[in-house]
Amino acid sequence: MLLGGVTVGTGKLQKWVQIKYLPRWLGILGIVSLPLGIAVLPNLINSDNNLLPYFIFTLGFMFVMFIFSIINILAMVSVQEKVPSHLVGKVIAIMMSIAGLATPIGQFALGGLLETFSNLLFILFFAISILTVVTGVIVTRKKWLYDETEESFRHTEKVVSSIVK
Repeated sequence: MLLGGVTVGTGKLQKWVQIKYLPRWLGILGIVSLPLGIAVLPNLINSDNNLLPYFIFTLGFMFVMFIFSIINILAMVSVQEKVPSHLVGKVIAIMMSIAGLATPIGQFALGGLLETFSNLLFILFFAISILTVVTGVIVTRKKWLYDETEESFRHTEKVVSSIVK
């Protein structure tokens, strides 16, 4: 994550770190996470070279965290740009609360999936990667999330005001 923050901060990706590119970053996240499925292929895990899956996992998660840090930066910048200044703290607190509450739910669900598909982990990882890409496509259709027009700002303010009342 540090590498992602430094890369964005130094301007190397400045052109691409805009909220309008969020769907692309989600798609890239899904594609970058595909090698994680390769790392848990039964033939690779049961081979004599046990370090290769660890290397693939480590490198894969490094790229996932790099992309994830860029998405986090995009989300925070978007909140600070679109939400009225007197509501920014409340919106960020709600975002952090939802993320905190969603973590154990996600861990519980993934734990059940891992137990159910313990022999087919690679399919589970591929499915999660594809789901991430599909999420990027869905977000593309919700233009008000990342559009920077005045109408988009008014819609966002209306949605945020109804949530934090």
